[in-house]
Amino acid sequence: MKHCLICFIAIVLTTAYTKNTCLAQTQNSLDTKSLAGEWKLLPVLASDAASGKLPVLQFNVESHKFLGNTGCNSMEGKFELNGNILSFSEQAILTKNNCQGYNEEAFISNLIKVNHYRIEKGVLELMVDGAVLSKWVRTEPTNGVKQS
Repeated sequence: MKHCLICFIAIVLTTAYTKNTCLAQTQNSLDTKSLAGEWKLLPVLASDAASGKLPVLQFNVESHKFLGNTGCNSMEGKFELNGNILSFSEQAILTKNNCQGYNEEAFISNLIKVNHYRIEKGVLELMVDGAVLSKWVRTEPTNGVKQS
């Protein structure tokens, strides 16, 4: 009887572990797919919108490339993605417009520091070591159709 009970407990624990592992892998897969598309910055400081234009990031998860703007200049580059681990290449290409009152260097510096992300309630949080650096929301497509 003891042997049957031990076997039963072992089976239950193994099943629970397998289920949690599969669930975690599925959630990471969904998060990766949900990162795709265009996001605009949720400004926190007045300086975040000093140029009159909010920063935008557009992720292509298949090619690992991003496009967007810093709030001043257009930019494009590459990123690495593995589950919720995200990092931007320091080799981004930027246009060279001069925008008064906007600290673009701080924006780029923070973007390069990002080492992971999460999406909660439709808000993308770019993070470094557990600290949220910036929050982003989806942009609305110009044709009036909402993105899924």
